[in-house]
Formats: sequence, C-alpha cells, structure tokens
Amino acid sequence: MKFDAVIFLIKQEEGQDELGNSKPAKTRRKVYANPFSIGRSEFYNASQQGLKPELAFQINTAEYKGEQKVEFQGQRYDVYRDNSVGDRTTIYLKARIANGRN
Repeated sequence: MKFDAVIFLIKQEEGQDELGNSKPAKTRRKVYANPFSIGRSEFYNASQQGLKPELAFQINTAEYKGEQKVEFQGQRYDVYRDNSVGDRTTIYLKARIANGRN
C-alpha cells in the first residue's frame, strides 16, 4: 500500500500572547497518507447525520493524535470520524464551512 499523498494534520490549542491574553495556536504536521474514496454506505450513514463526506485517508495510527482539522492540496477539511484497525487509522473528512477563522 502506497502512502503517496501528503496531508497536514492541524491541532488547534489555546495559547497566550506576550500579554497573557488567550489566543488560539495551531500546529501543523505533515504526514503521508493513502487516499480512499467514500463508499456508498459511508456516504449514506454520514448523510443521515446531516454530513457531506468529501475524502478519506488512511494513515499510520502512531501518527494520528486526534487532530480534528486536515489540509490537503490547499483545502481545509474537518475530521468527522476516525476508525483505527491495528497500525492503520482511517480518517473521514468533510468540507470546512467558512466562519471567518479558518
């Protein structure tokens, strides 16, 4: 199995500026992934929850730390589900809705 797609896992945490004010801090990590298409069953189950799945990627379980945002080819996505089996984790992504803080 080739892990030839490059994705960035984005973790958002609360940080502080030099005055001690709370401000969000993002850390971005590059990982190699195996792209998957969204199957009919996954698409149906997600749509029952009001979600529109876009992409799925399989990555090494050791590399996934529960990040809820992903960047792929310049586009940002939200992780709506993940599934770990052994040393592989599949993350399922939906398109981000702009809220002024992307």
